[in-house]
Order: sequence, then C-alpha cells, then structure tokens
Amino acid sequence: MIIFNPITVTAISYALSSTAAIGFSTQSPSSLSVSEGNKNLITQSYANQSLSRTHSGEVSMRELKYYVACTVDRFIARKDDSYDFFLMEGEQVAYLLETFPETIPAHFRNKLGISAENKWFDVVLMGRRTYEVGLKDGFTNPYPQMKQYVFSRTLKESPDRNVEFVSDNAVGLVRELKQQPGKDIWLCGGGDLATMLSGEIDEIILKVHPILLGSGIPLFSGAIEQTSLELTDSKIYSNGFMLLHYRVKK
Repeated sequence: MIIFNPITVTAISYALSSTAAIGFSTQSPSSLSVSEGNKNLITQSYANQSLSRTHSGEVSMRELKYYVACTVDRFIARKDDSYDFFLMEGEQVAYLLETFPETIPAHFRNKLGISAENKWFDVVLMGRRTYEVGLKDGFTNPYPQMKQYVFSRTLKESPDRNVEFVSDNAVGLVRELKQQPGKDIWLCGGGDLATMLSGEIDEIILKVHPILLGSGIPLFSGAIEQTSLELTDSKIYSNGFMLLHYRVKK
C-alpha cells in the first residue's frame, strides 16, 4: 500500500484534473492510498497501435492529442475554472502518473520522484485561462520538459522566456508543428482552444470521472463539425473512472 502525503495528493489532483491547468485543488484529502498490486491493472486494449507508436519514441508525423479529464456529462471544469470534484484516489492514479509523466508540472515532478523521459509529448498547447490558473500562483514555467505555447488574443507578452505566446493563426502553427520531427503535441485545454483546433485533433484521450456536473466549461466550448470517432483503447476501473482513447476518423 502506497500512502501519499498532502503535497503528493495535490500533484495527483493536477494530473487527474480537467484541463491540466497549472493550478491545484485546495480541497484535497489529507492522504491518499493506492494499492501497489493494482498499479498495472488495465483492461484489454481494443488496439495497441496508438500506444506503441507513441511510446516507441520519434514518429514520422506528429499528431495533436487532446488529453483531458472530464465528467460523464463532458465538462472539464466549473465555470470559475475549478476542478476539485475530480477523483484523487483509486487504481488509475499510479497508472496515469507512470504513463503520462510529462503531464506533471515541473514543480511537482521532484516531489513525486518523477524523472522519466517524455513518453508521449514534447510540445504542449494551452489557452490563456488554462495558463492563468497557475500564473496567479506564480507558476510561469509549468512544463520546461516541453516546448510551451499559450494562445491569447489579449495577453501579448509572456512572463517567462520558456513560454511562447501566440495571438493568431493557431491552426497554422499546429500544422507547422506537425511537420517537424518529435513526439506528439499535447492539447491540454481549455474548451475555447479545443474548439479552435478541433479540425486538427487526431486523437482524444478522455479521463472520464464518474460525476455529473450539470454545468461548467465543456469539452468544446463552441460549435464544431460532426466528427466520427473510433474507440481504440479503453480502461475501466472499479471506482467508475474510465480512460478512453478515440481516433478521429478523417
């Protein structure tokens, strides 16, 4: 049995959070337990091509992947950007931390003992609101292990030289990034940016929490075209948490 202290719980809250915003839940429980024996418990994959392709390292053509947590009714946060309602314990926690290490912010990687190389992504895309959740707490450089882009029409100057602000032509930038060598591109939120880039998304990876929120920030904040998806991987846990991989049919 692994017992996590409050600092670790906060980081795990981040890892399981909706838009992977740079902020942290202040209502985390005082401790968290995860069964070591269930760390690698996963269901049978429908197809492992996507996982092996990414984990093998460099790929010939980068893809844009929307990796995000959401409720059953597909909200990624409350309207005030808070997400303290997401599960912070269960079998899925260790798996997510091990499988997506680069999605943990730098200021928690050391506390969690995470030193693994990037497995999926080496570029991260954030909307302004996603970035500002952590910025207000002084976190200006959340992912030094990746190239960071923040999309904003109102903020023109980045507070950190490691974070590049983009004010227009988000689609053009993504298409350019896809042509460059490297790992895939992480779209971590939020709903506005996801809507803007909906036509460029190649895969959607949903961390679905067994919660109905009723209202909040949706997975896509605006209208998008009807799109067919193929379920390529599915992991369902006893606490109701689901990790779903969808390929976008193009």
